Amino acid sequence: MNKYVIDGNNIDAIELKCLIISRRIKVDTVVYQHHKNAARLNASPLCCNCLLLSDGTVVQLTDTNFHLRHLSSILNWDNLRLMLQGLDWVAFQCLWGCEYAATGQSCQFCFSGGDFENAAKRGKALPQALPRSDFSEMVSYVLNNDGVSNVQITGGSTFDGHAEAAHITEYLTAMPRVAGETLLYITPPADITLTDRYFELGASRIGCSIELWDMNRASVITPGKVNITGRDKHYCIKLEPTKSRGLNVCIERDIWNYANSNL
Repeated sequence: MNKYVIDGNNIDAIELKCLIISRRIKVDTVVYQHHKNAARLNASPLCCNCLLLSDGTVVQLTDTNFHLRHLSSILNWDNLRLMLQGLDWVAFQCLWGCEYAATGQSCQFCFSGGDFENAAKRGKALPQALPRSDFSEMVSYVLNNDGVSNVQITGGSTFDGHAEAAHITEYLTAMPRVAGETLLYITPPADITLTDRYFELGASRIGCSIELWDMNRASVITPGKVNITGRDKHYCIKLEPTKSRGLNVCIERDIWNYANSNL
C-alpha cells in the first residue's frame, strides 16, 4: 500500500481514499472531454466515475459540481437500470428496489437509493425488478456486440434474504455464459448457505460492502446497513465460510487489508 503526503502529513491509500470520498474534489470539464472516449469518466452525474490511485486502489470520484443531493429531480428508474463499467464489463447497478431506502435509510452516496427514498416519501411503491427476459436480452447484446466478457449484478438492500435470492437465481439462470467473471453485490443473508447456491449457479465472486470502517460515520452515511443489517452480519460471511468459496465473500478488499495490517 503506497504512502502519500498531504499538507505535510503522511497518509496511506485508504486514508487518501476516505479523504477523496468525504471531502470530494472538483474536476475540470477539460478532464472529462479529454478522457471521455478512453476511460470510465463522464461528466454525467448518472455515471459512477472512479479513479485509481498509484497503487491500484479504486476510489469513487465524487465531483462537487454534481453532488448527489442536488440530483433527485433528474433521476429516474429507466436511467439507472444499466450502466457500462469499463470496456469489458456490463454492470447492472440496481436490478431491484432498495427496501432500506424506502424506509428513509438510503446510503448517502447512492443516487438510486435517493431516488427510491424520494419516491417513498411521495407515497410511491418501489419499482418492479427488471424482468429476467430483459436482463438476458441486455447481457446477450453486449456479449455479442460490445466486447463485454464480465457481468456485475447488483440490487437494492432487502429485508428478506430468500426474497433477494429469488431475484438473483432468476438472473443467474437466465444469463448467457460469459467468458470472464460474474460478480454479485448482495445484502448479507441470514442464511449464508444461499451463497453456495449462487456459486453453483455461476457466480465468480460475491461482495457485501462495508464502505466505512468508522461506525459513527457509517451510521450517518450508510444508516440502513448499520441499523437494519448490522455490522455483525457483514462479518459473519467472512468468519463463517460456506462449503464452496465463502472466503471470497467479504468486505471491500482494500478496507479488509487495511484492517488486517493496522488493527
